[in-house]
Amino acid sequence: MWMIWECVRYDPDSRTWLWLLIFLNFPGAVIYFFARKLPNMHFDLPIPNFMQHRLRQKEIWRAEADVLNIGNAHQYVVLGNLKQELRLFAEAKDAYLFALDKEPNNLKALWGVVQIEQKDNNLIQVKEYLAKILAIKPDYEYGDGELLYIKTLLKLEEKELAESLLVKTIKVWNKPEARLLLGEIYIEKNNHAEATEVLKKLIYNIRSSTKFHYQRNKQFEKKASKLLKTIEVSA
Repeated sequence: MWMIWECVRYDPDSRTWLWLLIFLNFPGAVIYFFARKLPNMHFDLPIPNFMQHRLRQKEIWRAEADVLNIGNAHQYVVLGNLKQELRLFAEAKDAYLFALDKEPNNLKALWGVVQIEQKDNNLIQVKEYLAKILAIKPDYEYGDGELLYIKTLLKLEEKELAESLLVKTIKVWNKPEARLLLGEIYIEKNNHAEATEVLKKLIYNIRSSTKFHYQRNKQFEKKASKLLKTIEVSA
């Protein structure tokens, strides 16, 4: 009864869920609790894909209706983001490409395509789309766009260009991963003095950061410490 009361009073989709609670009784209450109450209590529980599709069906219908009724790039991006969250990657990519047909420089659509191409390991396409993003907005996603571009260059063995961009990036953005990548390049080139300087700065910056940022970046501190030990051993 308590769950029915909560549903009727607070849930905007109460008409849909009320039938579940009435007809399934206790099992329905369990499903409702995990699907509707726990997310609002800030628990992050994995939900199977088939259940996500069912639970977000109305959201999908709204997004598809907006595409048909309004049809601007924004509506296609919203639909693409939703499809990508539901792991419907082919449909998500189609939505992003429709957005780009209407607005070729739409950064969110370009970024959406990048994420899907990256998942499929289509490195050339990732590089091309990222280059377009960075030509429009060099600091896209607070430097994350440029860092992903650099990582893509490294996978494509374009190390000289990647190195020059990393040198520039660490002067603008305090990104531990960028320093780690540059340190690895220096070690590969036997530039141990430069590698040591970069890696020590990485470690000091992480250790002196807030608890939140330390927990978020301690993996890079550990990797940097291991690299410094390899330099000491080889010296």
